[in-house]
Amino acid sequence: MVPARALTSESARAMPGVYLANIGANASHPYASPLFPDGTFDAVVGLHVLEHAADPQAILSETVRTLKANGWCYFSTPNRFSIGPEPSVRVWGVGFVPRSFASRYVRLLKGIPYRNIRLLSCFEVRRMVVRAGLRTWSMSPPRLAECEQRTLSGPARRIVRLYHLLREVPIFRHLLLAAGPFL
Repeated sequence: MVPARALTSESARAMPGVYLANIGANASHPYASPLFPDGTFDAVVGLHVLEHAADPQAILSETVRTLKANGWCYFSTPNRFSIGPEPSVRVWGVGFVPRSFASRYVRLLKGIPYRNIRLLSCFEVRRMVVRAGLRTWSMSPPRLAECEQRTLSGPARRIVRLYHLLREVPIFRHLLLAAGPFL
């Protein structure tokens, strides 16, 4: 296994063929011209961007447009209907509150603002992926990395171990897509 290393804009510039681009900002503007030609990228990765985008559908569609014919993409986003706390503000139940009340709910419970976040459910992501035109795709509950687990309390680590066991069982894998922490 190769140890992971942080990819910053500086380290990416030193790697031939790696581009860091905010295509979401371009994709969300209806009159913007395409930032990259069709079929530019072998791979596109979007970590925790869809929930912050004004138009996540446009980001996925732009991703599909800019992928090469046999390219791949990977997106991760918090699950709206997670039974755990919302990761940006660590408040339980945000996804179950009507979206128009989410900001007031977070402010009431935590006293902090909750702006520019629109959590997506696995059902919404599935619809967006199909609309974007991805022919082959899959969605699965992710593993939590060891480094993330080390930051958790003992009871939380035990829950994560149970989560990792359950995600390997097909029936539970589907339930975790609906109510797990991330998509």
